[in-house]
Amino acid sequence: MRLKHTILFICLTLFFSCQQKPIVVLPLSQVDKEKKLNKTPRNQSPLQIIETIVDDLNNDGKTDSILVFATDSTNGFDKVVVKIAGVPSSSFQKADGYGTISESFLKSNQNSIKSNRIFVYRSYEKCIIMLFSRVYEGGYDGPTLISIEKNTVRIDVPKDIEIPIRISDLNKDGIVDLIGRNWGETESQVDSLDADIVSYQPFYVYSLSDSCKINLKLTEQYNKEHYVWAGLENTQNVRVLYPRNGGKPKPIK
Repeated sequence: MRLKHTILFICLTLFFSCQQKPIVVLPLSQVDKEKKLNKTPRNQSPLQIIETIVDDLNNDGKTDSILVFATDSTNGFDKVVVKIAGVPSSSFQKADGYGTISESFLKSNQNSIKSNRIFVYRSYEKCIIMLFSRVYEGGYDGPTLISIEKNTVRIDVPKDIEIPIRISDLNKDGIVDLIGRNWGETESQVDSLDADIVSYQPFYVYSLSDSCKINLKLTEQYNKEHYVWAGLENTQNVRVLYPRNGGKPKPIK
């Protein structure tokens, strides 16, 4: 009988102690915050604006801007926001992020703004923003192009170009062209001729009009004038002698 009373006393004590403990209900805003915190790695830093470029990008006399975001300012950047006056902002971001402008590209291309991250090419009708990929083992991932014409903003990624060489109106038809090629490796060196032997890797010319597509006529013409023409595909069946002094390459028979 005494044992039954003792057990009953313990049960009642536990019951009332549980009833007295308050139930905490988080507001929805706090719940959402906790969910975001759980999804975000603890070591990931928030994006911050590291560069602001103010300019008239579409030649309408109004002020536009380019905002550059990064977790830090020492290793490229992660996001770009383009704000055209009177138009909703356009945001561009990719997993691997972006890098600074290639020094070799700047040797033959004039940047119309003062930035080592954002390259801007202007024509009367169009403004083209070029974002370079971060350099990783094995090369680049290829450039990203943001075309701005009047109040239209469009993104283009020329699939055959890993290394951009030059941007200009190549044949003076009012359409901007991008010249580039893929990464390649030297097969052998010929020091007696001060040249290297490489497998055939053509240059590609993309015309940036209403779309971004390869211009077959200009591609063939450019390769014949500056390189070797053996078709659009890379091939090891055609070997090219590449002078180190910048002379015109020629095929090896």
